[in-house]
Amino acid sequence: MHQIYECYGIQLENVDIITLAPEIPGITSIIPGLVEHGIVVSMGHTQCTLADAEQAVTAGATWITHLFNAMTKFHHRDPGLVGILGSH
Repeated sequence: MHQIYECYGIQLENVDIITLAPEIPGITSIIPGLVEHGIVVSMGHTQCTLADAEQAVTAGATWITHLFNAMTKFHHRDPGLVGILGSH
């Protein structure tokens, strides 16, 4: 969260939405804090697995930005971010 504050300021008052790649180590741990600040957390520009996406959604991510942009090819065994659309 420190790097987010460093970039946008401690109050985050000028941020409404932020796009994160769920596969970045430790990124899901900052999602609840962003949501508490009223920031919409979107997943995008990612090569995450379905499991990564599910963890991000569980942490509070609710949107997808640029679906299929920078993603790996769709695979039936691990559909990646697009798989979250059919997940519970």
